[in-house]
Amino acid sequence: MEFIYQANQLKSAANARKNTFLLTNGLGGYASVTDFYSAPRCDQGVLVAAEKAPNVRINLVHRISEKLYTGDGAYFLSSQTFADTTPYEDGYRWLRKFAIDYTPVWNYEVDGVLVERHLCMEYGKNTSALVYRIENNNY
Repeated sequence: MEFIYQANQLKSAANARKNTFLLTNGLGGYASVTDFYSAPRCDQGVLVAAEKAPNVRINLVHRISEKLYTGDGAYFLSSQTFADTTPYEDGYRWLRKFAIDYTPVWNYEVDGVLVERHLCMEYGKNTSALVYRIENNNY
């Protein structure tokens, strides 16, 4: 089953915490972040490994801060708010599409640069992979 969210459904930061997904590796480990590629809860992350399933899990990679540099500036692709005075990351502003069809895929557009991010987990291993495809329409 495929789930697709278009740009009009991804406009506000308030939507950042509404939808999350869960990828599992068959060992009790998982990857789980929001549609906006943020991790607002302690039990979420890009790689949460199961040391001893089902109760002993270690959040190895909670989140990854991503920034795209273009000729016109630097733009966050990740989205995150912080409890302290750290400035928030507003990557949701550039998010054009989020879809899940076996694995989650995010599509961004910033200053003519298209970025596609895939998050995958390898079955039977505590491994996550982020795969990027970047297309620069300015050249």
